[in-house]
Amino acid sequence: SFPGGVVALLIFLVWSGEQGGQSALRKLASDEIFSLSNKQLTNQLKERVDFLVKALDETGIKWITNIIKEGLAQGMSNVALVNYIREKALDVARQRGEMIAETELITAMNIVELETFKRNGITKIKWITAEDERTCVICLENEAEGEIELGDKFPSGHTTVPAHILCRCLVIPVITNQVKVIWTGK
Repeated sequence: SFPGGVVALLIFLVWSGEQGGQSALRKLASDEIFSLSNKQLTNQLKERVDFLVKALDETGIKWITNIIKEGLAQGMSNVALVNYIREKALDVARQRGEMIAETELITAMNIVELETFKRNGITKIKWITAEDERTCVICLENEAEGEIELGDKFPSGHTTVPAHILCRCLVIPVITNQVKVIWTGK
């Protein structure tokens, strides 16, 4: 919806993925530097951009349709409806932008983080919540599950975080013996 938007999204997701890879290496107690040059993972992030663009378009269409219906139901004139849409759009764009950016950051990070765990011999992970009053039942149940095999699903049906929009949880590797880091993103 803006010049360079798809490219900007991909750059953001690749950067987020690199942060996820580096986070995984830190969780494995490694001093190695992560560099995301693996084509399989960058292609997975490209697919995420395609999904995101489609989802944003569909969500935007639904939103504008509902706003128009709401305005018409209230008997607004065309000019009043346009002004109403402009007013609502500014608030919605800011709120949704922050929500989407945070959620997509976590999603991209965890795609790469799990692959880094897997390629470095980790076979089990655990779900960890923020442990505060905002923690939801879904995430508490995932945490209560304890250790699961990497790639298996938590009770929510997710293999990793986020379980929902604005999820603040993380997964950690279950380390049972000395980990020798052999994969750093290439």
